[in-house]
Amino acid sequence: MTWIMWLATAASLVGTVGVNRKRPWGQAVWMATNVVWIACYTALGIWPSAALFCAYFFLAAYGFAKWLAEEKRPDVPTGNRGTDAPCLHERFILESPRVLRCAQCGRFFEIGSGGARSTARTD
Repeated sequence: MTWIMWLATAASLVGTVGVNRKRPWGQAVWMATNVVWIACYTALGIWPSAALFCAYFFLAAYGFAKWLAEEKRPDVPTGNRGTDAPCLHERFILESPRVLRCAQCGRFFEIGSGGARSTARTD
């Protein structure tokens, strides 16, 4: 059982790296490792930890499903503001035929043939 737990620990850390880099596969790795942890804690009779990892599993599944849904939405700009972080808000205002503004954070996005990219406008 110990080697399984060490393997699950290593895989959980790999999943954490994926999530920190905003990669959907990180959530998938977390779901798989959570199943392993649930089985380990159930076999050992540690029910509170098994319940906790059940909750972690559903949170990872929710995050994975949300990321997949956002990847399939071509209408959401994914430009950046000096970082690699995309704008994940859901409401945008059409400022002009080629410019969108996020209704929540106020960032502007220029729409071109390569998709939407952020601009430095802050007005």
